[in-house]
Amino acid sequence: MAQNMMDYDGPLVRFTEKAFNLIFLNLLTILCCLPVVTFGASFAALNTVVLKMSKNEEGYIAKEFFKAFKANIKIGIKASVAIILFIAFAVADVYAISLLDVWFADVAKVLIVLFGVFFTITVTFLFPIMARFEAGFGDTIKNAFKFSVSHILRTVLLFVINSAMWVLVYFLPVLAPLLLMWGFTLPAYIGTAVYKKEFEKMEADYYARQNI
Repeated sequence: MAQNMMDYDGPLVRFTEKAFNLIFLNLLTILCCLPVVTFGASFAALNTVVLKMSKNEEGYIAKEFFKAFKANIKIGIKASVAIILFIAFAVADVYAISLLDVWFADVAKVLIVLFGVFFTITVTFLFPIMARFEAGFGDTIKNAFKFSVSHILRTVLLFVINSAMWVLVYFLPVLAPLLLMWGFTLPAYIGTAVYKKEFEKMEADYYARQNI
């Protein structure tokens, strides 16, 4: 049993290889997020690679990552700018409302919360959708929103998976090095189990309609 675990293709070796690949991928993701406006392309590339890793189809991690990064750079920048502007707008609105003592302040707060919920729902599946399906920016946003709403339980589960490590580090700051090692990649890799089969069904349905 122990001999099998230590074999070149044994479970322990495969697990160790995956763990180190996820560390390397996490560092690449962080590096390519540094220009800020490129974080969309970086997260799309990350999701492209972890999807392949979940199927054991990955090749050279850096090569796969930068290939996907380049393919998503234009739509990724648009997504980054849109997300930054939305967050900035929401923060500015919340601050402005906090300074006002008017009757519609509570209504405005409710509207901001609702928009925040829709925003979070959409972004949860935005980068997996971007990684797997080719479409324009507008269609990608629509597809991410539609998929998230129509699979709301999966959306909630994926959100929890993506947030868990960050919440853990918030309460246990001593574990902060985990974020540098696996902060983005481990949740993304685990998260593929939430939507991989659904994506495959969508692709199969699409190709079936094309052949009709």
